[in-house]
Amino acid sequence: MCLLTFAWEMHEQWRLVLVANRDEFHQRPSRSADFWEDAPCVYAGRDLKAGGSWMGLNLHGCWAGVTNYREPQRPSPAAPSRGRLVTEYLTGGYFGAEAYTKHLRHALPLYPAVNMVYGDSSGVWYAGNRADDRPRRLGSGIYGLSNHLLDTPWPKVLAARRFMGQWLKQSSDPAALMDQMHDQTFAPDFLLPTTGVGIELERFLSPVFVRSPAYGTRSTTLLMLDRDGNAQFMERCYNEQGSMVETRDRFLTLGD
Repeated sequence: MCLLTFAWEMHEQWRLVLVANRDEFHQRPSRSADFWEDAPCVYAGRDLKAGGSWMGLNLHGCWAGVTNYREPQRPSPAAPSRGRLVTEYLTGGYFGAEAYTKHLRHALPLYPAVNMVYGDSSGVWYAGNRADDRPRRLGSGIYGLSNHLLDTPWPKVLAARRFMGQWLKQSSDPAALMDQMHDQTFAPDFLLPTTGVGIELERFLSPVFVRSPAYGTRSTTLLMLDRDGNAQFMERCYNEQGSMVETRDRFLTLGD
C-alpha cells in the first residue's frame, strides 16, 4: 500500500473502517484478494513475486497492511520484502496483535524502510522502523499513512483523512468512500514533500490515485470490522489507464 486512512472507534456500527490504495508497477505479478490455498484462513491480495501481501485479514480477526517509507538514498535490495510482515502476522500463529507486537520489535530492523498498521478485536497498532516508531497502540480517531510516518501531513494524506471524516458524517455507503480514493488531483508544488526523488516525481506521486502506463494505483481496498465479529472486505482493481477491471466484495464471519 502507498496510501491508507482508517477510523478506529469512530462509527456506531463499524469499529474499524480502513480504505487504502496500493501503488505498484503494473508489470509486477499479483493476485486479487481471495482465500489462500496454502493458508485457508487468510483472505488477502498476494504479491506473486515475493509471496507477501499489502493488505489482508484472517478468520481469527487479525488484519494488517503495510506501506514503504520513501528514502531512495538508502536502497536495500537484499532485505526481505515488506509484504512478508503481513503474511507473517496473518499466518504465523501469533494469536493476536499483542503477541505479534513482541515479535515485531525484533523483526522490524531486518526490513527495508516500512510502516505497518495491524490489529485485532482488542485494538490497533502502528509500527515502523524509521525515527522512534516502535510498535504503539493507537487510541480512537482518524489516521492517515503514506510513505512517511503516521499522520505526516502530506497533501494526499490530508485529503484521504478528510474523505474519511466526511464519509463518517455523511454516508453509510462503502462504495462512496472507495470512490473518493480515485481522486487524481495533483498537489501544488509548494505543498510537496522533499524525499529525494526530485520535484517531477514528487508531483507525479502527489495525488490520492496515481495513474500512468508503467506505475500507478492498482487497487483500492476497503476493510470494515463491526462490533459483532464480522468483516466487510471490498476491493477494486485497476488497469494501466486507471479504469476499474475487477471488483471483490466479501462478508466474513470472524472467530477465535
